[in-house]
Amino acid sequence: MDLAACLALTRSLDGSASLYGPQLPSMVEIEALLDYTRAVAHASERKAAPVAAYAVGVAYAALAASERVALLRRAAAAIDAATGEPR
Repeated sequence: MDLAACLALTRSLDGSASLYGPQLPSMVEIEALLDYTRAVAHASERKAAPVAAYAVGVAYAALAASERVALLRRAAAAIDAATGEPR
């Protein structure tokens, strides 16, 4: 993700920070989540991506950030491998 996109995303998230609690996800977490939802969207209907993002948010909430990132990356890679999407 380039700097302009990171800044725009950060501004967008900061505007609704009260919805996310005291700590926003890091850019590493955001990039992993975006990669995961990209894989989901390409493997199924695009509208499945937000539902998948919500589901992993609920499932992974209690994990450390590094664990969340690792799981998201593995899930995206597995989906890509199953669907033949290039990484």
